[in-house]
Amino acid sequence: MDKSNKPEDYLVAHRGYTQCFPENTLLAVQAALDEGAKYIEIDIQLSADKQAVVFHDRGLQRLCQQTGAIHDYSLQTLRDFSSYSPDRFKDKYRGEKIATLDEIVALFLSYPDVTLFVELKRISIDKFTADIVLDIVNACLQPIINQCVLISYSFDILELSRNKTSHPIGAVLDNWALAITTEYKRLARMNPEYFFCDIASLPDKGELKFLDSKIITYECIDPDKAISVLQRGVNFIETFDIKKMMQEIAGKW
Repeated sequence: MDKSNKPEDYLVAHRGYTQCFPENTLLAVQAALDEGAKYIEIDIQLSADKQAVVFHDRGLQRLCQQTGAIHDYSLQTLRDFSSYSPDRFKDKYRGEKIATLDEIVALFLSYPDVTLFVELKRISIDKFTADIVLDIVNACLQPIINQCVLISYSFDILELSRNKTSHPIGAVLDNWALAITTEYKRLARMNPEYFFCDIASLPDKGELKFLDSKIITYECIDPDKAISVLQRGVNFIETFDIKKMMQEIAGKW
């Protein structure tokens, strides 16, 4: 396999070290960094007062045991909620705050060699428009912009970013088959530096290549499966369990 033998060179900590800490929190991101992650992915939405916060779900129930969505509340109110993943951790992390993008940026100033994949969530794009989301997020990211890649399921915001900036982008599409058929022409025009897709959607055999993009698959905590697709051309694996994957892949390489 013509790849680095260092797992940290092709593993992406998906929402931080999510297996052991509440996802997308400062705690999870710092834990991933502490494990030596060189690539981390987070999700961004806007609060009612248009502040960028780090949060994946469309609703607050699963992670915070609150009603409504991120965009229903001001940042001040959101900071009173706990992002503690009670379904997985009970009350262990109650009190852990919803992180802001500004806090993530401040943290990454101490890690200039780590790449941050910043997913712009469609729920905020639909609520506030692509222009507003892109402008707010880009403004927040300026201190570390050269470490960042904007990614999204929304091709509209990626095309907007391509037209307005020179920063790398990543297109996210669950289904590999759609990428090479229905969506291929639009993706080819966009020419994203990265292409994200569900590992379960990959064909069972053959080389994996997509445009000139680096391929990133999600979600995987199985080292054998990760090695298999890396051997076929995948460039990066997103994983919730960055520590386990680093240790076990290193032992199998």
